[in-house]
Amino acid sequence: MARSIFSRLRLCRSVCCAAFPSTRVSVGLLNARPSSTVILGQSTVILQDGLRIQELPWVIRRLDPREFPFNRVTYSADDIRNHAEQDEAFEQLLQDCKNVRQVFRLLEVPGEQVTVFSAVFALRRIYQLKTGGTSDDIDSFIRAAILNELCETVVREIGHLSNRALIDTARCSVTFRSHDDCFVEKVKEEIERRVGDGVFAIGDICLLISIFSEHIRGDPNTTRNLWIHLGSRYKEFGEDNIASIYRMMRNITPEFRYLWRILDRQLQACWWKLNASDVSAVARQLVLANYQSSQTLSAFGKWLFTNIHEVKDAELKDVVALYTHFNFSDANVVSSLERYATAKIGTLDKTIAAMLMDYCCQKRFLSTIIFDAVAQDFQKSSAAYRPIEVTFALRAFGILNYVPPNTSEFFAVAENSIHDICADLDPVLLLELLSSFVYLERFPVNFVRSVFTPHFFTKINAISDAARRQKAVMKLLQLQSSMFLEFPCSNVAFLANKETFKISLTWLEGRSYKFHHEVKSLLRDLVGAAFIREMVVAENSPHLINFEISVDRNRNLVQVYEEDKEKQIKLALVGMMPEFYCINTHHLLGEFATKKRHLEKLGYVFLEMEYEKFMWQCRGTVAKTKYLKSILSPHINFNSKLN
Repeated sequence: MARSIFSRLRLCRSVCCAAFPSTRVSVGLLNARPSSTVILGQSTVILQDGLRIQELPWVIRRLDPREFPFNRVTYSADDIRNHAEQDEAFEQLLQDCKNVRQVFRLLEVPGEQVTVFSAVFALRRIYQLKTGGTSDDIDSFIRAAILNELCETVVREIGHLSNRALIDTARCSVTFRSHDDCFVEKVKEEIERRVGDGVFAIGDICLLISIFSEHIRGDPNTTRNLWIHLGSRYKEFGEDNIASIYRMMRNITPEFRYLWRILDRQLQACWWKLNASDVSAVARQLVLANYQSSQTLSAFGKWLFTNIHEVKDAELKDVVALYTHFNFSDANVVSSLERYATAKIGTLDKTIAAMLMDYCCQKRFLSTIIFDAVAQDFQKSSAAYRPIEVTFALRAFGILNYVPPNTSEFFAVAENSIHDICADLDPVLLLELLSSFVYLERFPVNFVRSVFTPHFFTKINAISDAARRQKAVMKLLQLQSSMFLEFPCSNVAFLANKETFKISLTWLEGRSYKFHHEVKSLLRDLVGAAFIREMVVAENSPHLINFEISVDRNRNLVQVYEEDKEKQIKLALVGMMPEFYCINTHHLLGEFATKKRHLEKLGYVFLEMEYEKFMWQCRGTVAKTKYLKSILSPHINFNSKLN
């Protein structure tokens, strides 16, 4: 069938060529010719109809050079010239001009003595000075006349300009409204002519797309044609130009988003050849465009592992920001960052130190090498850290529940730093920082007195973002609970409670809610609804207990509302989600280790119900019931009769 179709289309081509020998004929054929030789344009569709007609529709387009100007018959790249020595001398004189007035004074020469390159250099210098902030007027009558004469000089010999000079001309033409429309159109025509002949390099096309996309007189049609041409030359994307293409992708429109996939595929063929600045540029644009590619993230991890010694601080910031933004784990990245942090102790860039700690927190990955390196660097140069950097660097220790070596010295330096920045910190960040210390059982007594005040509570209630306000209140209540239960001699007036801030402490998100209700249905069958209290907030704390069960000293169940609570033992069944643990060491994060510690101080027996074991390892009701019974059996006598 396919052979028959192609034979008929070839016959169509031969018939048309015989009928019109003096014209060029293009027939729409699905063949293996390169896309650059296929002529696209308006078409004539000839349909054959009938009951027994087997032919496909024929699409025929007759063209001649006047109808299709972008072919090599009308343009020759040999016309492009290089600028002469006198043009270089004139360009140097222009660069010495400090304002537009000096440029126009330099141009007070007869028009025929100004070459096309000199005119381009003059326009470019005027553009540079105007965009640089000079306030000289170029719309006066005399200056407008000189400007028009420069534009006419460029138009007369625009075909002789080099690609770089033409790009500079295009930038000037679309930036200011003072240029004549005819000049702008001539520049666009010359650009489209060269684009059609493939004269521009990939980097030049990227520059032109940026120019026409980002300036006030940019032409959408020209920009669209440039995007199409760029996509048709995807095989030319390589290590020499792929960073330039990524930089330009900030201007992409929805119509051409498919280029992201093409770029990603081409990047896989050359990522190991890129230098540090190119990797940094690609990483920055991926973050700005929010385009995630697991292949690229994995490839850059390998690149970083090999080239970490060549990466500058500014470039490393972009790379770390890439992995933080997409929350992507990679062993090569962690290993590279560990080597970097260890080698830079004492001279470590403080922003990078904060970014490394934030990345570890986000991934719940405890790298003792990075944490120890940042701790040593902080002890040596804490004064160089800005307030936000101090917060991100220090809070990570409490969040991941890790105490560094030289504990006394480290916390002494940390206390002095917090004292210096306390007044400048946002209330939410301050509470995060202080609560992270109580996770490590280090109590910031010198700072809590400034937190537990009506004035500070007013600041928290004034937070407009509900999620941030909820987070701030939780940290405040955790801090208060720690001071009350673990450091009662602090003599702080505790004023905070959930009613003060009108928040809920019993809210569960999707997975936790489903987990809770599955356990609830099984527990009712296992021990009986009369012996269970659910969604309990422990006294003097913000800690939520999924299920509270009371037993006597003989491990017999006791109903919820029975008297003589002093002789009862309270069991706290708490649902433990995967995100409550460090991903590599599987120890509890600081916040949840503190919750366990507080509930035990309040007299509870803390029982962990792990989400992964219950939901994934236990298949079926019998297995899940058996898992719950294994947790409760050491504390409940299931063989005795329920009281």
